[in-house]
Amino acid sequence: AEELAGMNYSLGSALYTQFEDNDDLEILNNSIASFQRALQSAPDDHSMLPGMHYRYAISLRASFDRRHVLQDLDNAISSFRAAAAMTPHEHPMKTTIIQSLANATHERFQVSRQREDIDDTIESLRLVALLARGSKRVCEQSVSNVPYRTDA
Repeated sequence: AEELAGMNYSLGSALYTQFEDNDDLEILNNSIASFQRALQSAPDDHSMLPGMHYRYAISLRASFDRRHVLQDLDNAISSFRAAAAMTPHEHPMKTTIIQSLANATHERFQVSRQREDIDDTIESLRLVALLARGSKRVCEQSVSNVPYRTDA
């Protein structure tokens, strides 16, 4: 299962790169499907699981940007949250993941006007600022805050 997950992740990444070159939605859909298969077949302790969630979320954001299907954005937010929850504070991608989550919740706020989305955006951006300053103690206290919820 771990090897299958890795192969699907690699395929999804290559397809997404191809999509970036030619903006073909069929290629993007195939990339999303590959990332879904990777996530479905990955064991819970797979070392690449946070990256799989992040790349899946990025591809869903691209889909939302082109098709404006809110479910794509909802799924992207869930996957960004999962990636953030699995990534240690000291990891160099942590701020990027949470910044991406903030961008996605802000985008959803612009569509939904739900206060929870703007609150999530603000919490995520505060955490990004803390991480950027290297304030590990404060970040550890933030673990129970909004960016780490897995329900969306």
